[in-house]
Amino acid sequence: MDIVELQSAVEWRFLTDLVLSNNRITTVEGFDLGRAAPRLRRLDLSRNRLESFGALLDCRPLPLAALKLEGNPLCTDFTDPQRYLRAIRMLFPLIKEVDGVVLPMPGELPPIRGSYCPSGAELLVERFLEMFFPMLDRPPSERAALANLYAEDVDFSVTCREQPGAAAVRRAGGGRRGRRGRGGGAGGAGAWRAAGREPLLALLASWPALLHDRGLLTADVLHHSESSTVVRIGGVAKITSQKLAVDEPTLAFGRTVLLRSDGLEYRVRHELLCWDEPSEQFARRAFSATEVSRSVPRVSDLSPKLFFKAVPEKSPRNND
Repeated sequence: MDIVELQSAVEWRFLTDLVLSNNRITTVEGFDLGRAAPRLRRLDLSRNRLESFGALLDCRPLPLAALKLEGNPLCTDFTDPQRYLRAIRMLFPLIKEVDGVVLPMPGELPPIRGSYCPSGAELLVERFLEMFFPMLDRPPSERAALANLYAEDVDFSVTCREQPGAAAVRRAGGGRRGRRGRGGGAGGAGAWRAAGREPLLALLASWPALLHDRGLLTADVLHHSESSTVVRIGGVAKITSQKLAVDEPTLAFGRTVLLRSDGLEYRVRHELLCWDEPSEQFARRAFSATEVSRSVPRVSDLSPKLFFKAVPEKSPRNND
């Protein structure tokens, strides 16, 4: 390959990003990037004609953090994405992003992702959430309105972890002790179960008044078909009181719900609820955006605003 020298006012020694995609490049040897652009951090070589990693050896001195190689013949040599990543990391130990995918570093926690919903399930999940949480946040005596959302033979389970302040969590988790299940000792962990719609409604009526933070609500659809949908909902709630002097504990929750269709409408067939103590950071963020009125609002006022991702996150590919 002949390298054409380009006259330019660019100060190459300060260059941090370089795009060389779609140029039929077979090697980067003639570019001498290690010397010409020692500060290069992001390099795009996608859709060229690189046949092996040997064509990249001259780039090893570069402190690359992001590299794009998709669309090159060398990618077809790897059927295992992990082998592909290991080969890249051997050349560039500081690499953090490959083909547009951010790589977790050793000891690093994965990033928090937004809500995910496959195409075709968005309307169902959004309508369920728009109805469910406003009804649950009504006064305990009015929660019978939730009956229309549950199947007659619903199976409902609640667990509560043993944490500091777990007595408050148990109040929201299990209501009155001994309702078709078992409750933990004072201040401890517990688990409860309600089999059937009527026992469930009685359990929900025994809970104290709750308020859920719509701003921190997440929903991930784990499965969706014409007959059933499984969605995991996470967020925070607090036990509310009309007395200003009474402390209002904040609780983290995770709900896994199976919605099953009878051909006409979807109802909850199974639900697993877990109450826990929120992290300190999560607790600080809860209810910080707006103060929500204690009066019963309209459903439209409390509709969760979720921005679903219609496709899964990208993963490194071994070819185009």
